[in-house]
Amino acid sequence: MARAERHRRRGAPGRGLRLAALLLVLAAAAGFAERAVPPPTWRVALVGVADPLQRAALLETLRAHLHGRFFTADLDRVRAALEAHPWLARVELYRRWPDRLLVRVAPRRPVARFNDTLALDAQGRPFTPTALPEDLPRLAGPVDEAEAIWAKYTAWRAVLAAADLKLVGLRREARGAWTLHFADGLEAVLSDRDPEARLRRFVLAWRRLDAADRAAAARVDLRYSNGFAVRWRTDGAEPGTGV
Repeated sequence: MARAERHRRRGAPGRGLRLAALLLVLAAAAGFAERAVPPPTWRVALVGVADPLQRAALLETLRAHLHGRFFTADLDRVRAALEAHPWLARVELYRRWPDRLLVRVAPRRPVARFNDTLALDAQGRPFTPTALPEDLPRLAGPVDEAEAIWAKYTAWRAVLAAADLKLVGLRREARGAWTLHFADGLEAVLSDRDPEARLRRFVLAWRRLDAADRAAAARVDLRYSNGFAVRWRTDGAEPGTGV
């Protein structure tokens, strides 16, 4: 009885080695068989993009870079080619036996126009979109400051909303000043020196103005240390009146 048990224990490693060898033979045979047959026609499922132009561009990229068979196709190369499209935020590839490729993509959504021709995504990163909706906020400035400009826009938009002012545009000027544009046509200019405190002071004063005065204001200069100046749309008040 003990001898049989020892025999079974001694035989176990041998069976494991034979199984490993068999798996290697089968894998080699599968690779040989794959090389021995003509390349398959991949069936591609593209998920995550609905725009016809974007779908066409991605499918063309796949046709140009998806080569080989199920085991030999270089999906890292395919992924890199797809990620070269600047309007894509994420690309995921999945093989499905025997000839399917699932492609999941997440386009970068434009949240603002930048310098007229570019778009910003939700992190403030600029990219070249396939189309730009007209109703996006319009931001401008040096491209290498795009993320900082977007951060200022989102922060200041929340502050100004307390005075019922809708910020629809923000420009970073060459000398460091800021130009703000509002939905009602009002324009404001702001220095780079303590801009948040100046905006808060402006909001408090603006909320005390009546509707007629607000509607008559064309431009507000917030670069003063203790107040701001207003240029009026009408002749009813002297341009440059201080507040």
